[in-house]
Amino acid sequence: MANTIAATISAQGQAAIATVRISGEDCCSILESILSPSAKRSLHNPRLACYGHIYDLLNTSENTTKPSILDTAVVTFFPGPGSFTGEDVAEISIHGSAFLTSVLLDNVTALGARIAKPGEFSERAFLNGKLDLTQAEAIADLIKAETRSQAQAAQSQLQGRLSKLIIDLGEPLRDLLAEVEAQIDFPEEEIGRLDYTNWMEAINKSREATLSHLATFSSGRLIREGAQVVIAGIPNAGKSSLLNKILGQERAIVSSLAGTTRDSIEAHISLDGLMVNIWDTAGLVNDELEASPDYRTDAIERMGIAHSWNHIADADCIVFLLDPLSDVEVQLQILSAVQEKNAETLLVVNKCDLVSEDLKASIVRQVSALDLEAPLFLSAENAQGLSNALVCLKNKLLGNAIKPETVMITTARHAQALSLACDLLSEALGACSQGLAPEFVAFHIRESLSCLDEIIGYTATEDILGRIFSKFCIGK
Repeated sequence: MANTIAATISAQGQAAIATVRISGEDCCSILESILSPSAKRSLHNPRLACYGHIYDLLNTSENTTKPSILDTAVVTFFPGPGSFTGEDVAEISIHGSAFLTSVLLDNVTALGARIAKPGEFSERAFLNGKLDLTQAEAIADLIKAETRSQAQAAQSQLQGRLSKLIIDLGEPLRDLLAEVEAQIDFPEEEIGRLDYTNWMEAINKSREATLSHLATFSSGRLIREGAQVVIAGIPNAGKSSLLNKILGQERAIVSSLAGTTRDSIEAHISLDGLMVNIWDTAGLVNDELEASPDYRTDAIERMGIAHSWNHIADADCIVFLLDPLSDVEVQLQILSAVQEKNAETLLVVNKCDLVSEDLKASIVRQVSALDLEAPLFLSAENAQGLSNALVCLKNKLLGNAIKPETVMITTARHAQALSLACDLLSEALGACSQGLAPEFVAFHIRESLSCLDEIIGYTATEDILGRIFSKFCIGK
């Protein structure tokens, strides 16, 4: 397989400019073949953008041996190892025609390169020591970022803050492992008695530190992947009106007739930097409401309600919208059923502009009697209380204790490795408490370190690398 790779690194489709990247040992010879003399100056002036022509070697006129000009181009050459991949790299920018880009790649591959696989440039950067695995993953996250929070989390990881955190977690364990293995390798050297008490103290300290970082995954996952929020409640509670007010547009049909929303409606919002998929769902009913002529449902609406329960079970948070002008006790019974499916629930009382202070106080007492969090009050009609409700929703999702400087665990791969490292440290603690031979203690510490090293990529297997880089876009 050719060791030189090439791919378009700009977006597909028509644009002002398209850029092709080449990386590998044949990069210079390919440039020598397809560049005009002025563009070849880039080979002798690294990192200097040089203007010239690209030749189409595959389209030579019958009357001349000279190749035709494909396009004007700006060429930049990055000699290895001082390049993104650590190899010789060139980036060629031409006019953004899909046809011109295709012909350029045809010429490059005819000269010995091959089309890069998804993520192969970043994979080479990792294999050549230009990035560790967490930084390579951050590149993909940064490309996909849709909000400021996602971009900031990816930038933090790309700058090596997560790598440093993992290294710092491992250093005390490496020191301890050296001490334990000294007892194993040199038992005759009287370097001291087996100090299980101090070993347990050190292991437990590392385990607690690892657990504290693992605890950030619940918030970090939501920042990276986005949160799933469901607006639930009885028919005609104002769920569609609330969705429309949050979006600032008429996304869902609103009617005074109960049961207008028969299927779930999904919309995407940025909640102060947090990407949220928010669902407006069909109104929920129990047997008591079903018996009421105002809420009698048909077969199609019952299918919509079934979908509502599915979304409730899968959501990161439920906004339960209570209608104070309907039977509150029945709605609280439905809320209890919702919480059995999903405990992460934010209780919001709608139509607060239409109810008296006495009724509000009565609802608060009913809620308090059920040991539920105090409800929020808003009006989906005029947005009264909406800003506060959205702040509370974000805090419910992320927790209000997350500080900007916190390095968060954002991927399942990292969380699984940290979780396994904690389990192995627990095994090491157990070995110490039972007074087992130091070989058992050393084994569990060594395995926990291996889990930490896997996060950064020190012990990454081909399978792990394949799964990670296959998710990248082509050109990165």
